[in-house]
Formats: sequence, C-alpha cells, structure tokens
Amino acid sequence: MNTTGELKGFHGEVYELDQKYFPWPWKKEDWESLDDYKKLYGLNVSGKIKGFCLIHHVDGDNTLHLLKIILDPELRGTQISQDFWKSLIHEFKKFSEKVFLEVESTNQRAIGFYQKMGFLPLRVIKGYYSNGSDGLSMELTL
Repeated sequence: MNTTGELKGFHGEVYELDQKYFPWPWKKEDWESLDDYKKLYGLNVSGKIKGFCLIHHVDGDNTLHLLKIILDPELRGTQISQDFWKSLIHEFKKFSEKVFLEVESTNQRAIGFYQKMGFLPLRVIKGYYSNGSDGLSMELTL
C-alpha cells in the first residue's frame, strides 16, 4: 500500500533521497533544523520512504513555495507518482490557493511534468542556482 502524509522530525530516508537524487542536496544540519514554516510530506511504499515533498508556508499566506520534490527514479512516470502528486494537491488546498516553485531552466523533464500538472511559467531568473544556471519560476493556482 502506498501512503502520503506529513513527516515530523529528521528522517534518514529523506536525507538519503536528497543526497542521491537532488542536484543541490542539503546538509544534514539543514534537514535537522526545519522550522515550523516548512512542511515535509513523504511517500511510503511498502514501508519505505520512496519520495518526499518539502514546502514552505507561512500561516495566513495564500501561496506556498515548493522547495523540493523527489521521487525514487523507478517511480517516475508511474501511477504512484501521479497519485503522490494528487495527494499533495489535496493537502495544499487545505491552506493555500497557489503554489510556486523554481526549477533549473534546462531541466526539461521536470518542466514538462510541472506543465502537465498545471503550472504556468512566470519568469526566468538569471543565475539563480549556485552553479550559475538560470531558474524558471512557475506557479499553479489550486
């Protein structure tokens, strides 16, 4: 059975997924010091966390910032990944009207996924990432 839910505290599996699959992974200290404005959701597949989504949301703000979303590559493009996204949207609608994110402007696979999910491009941010690459800001109205 696959479940999605909010995770509390430090999760080694989340840290490992971030280190393994995110282009700019966070340090362990960053994960251990998440503040109350960040919510972490995990995808549990057969007792293992196989994906996660980290958002930043301030109470009273109708927009949330999607900071990170990662799925184990074996799940990308599957029904599980689509179900994970649908469950996240269901959670987001409880406290937000919009979601925005930044994605590397050359990451066509991610941009294609976000567009398929209804995100619209807002603007290109020159030199957004630490390696100097541009970011594309996108927004989804829930």
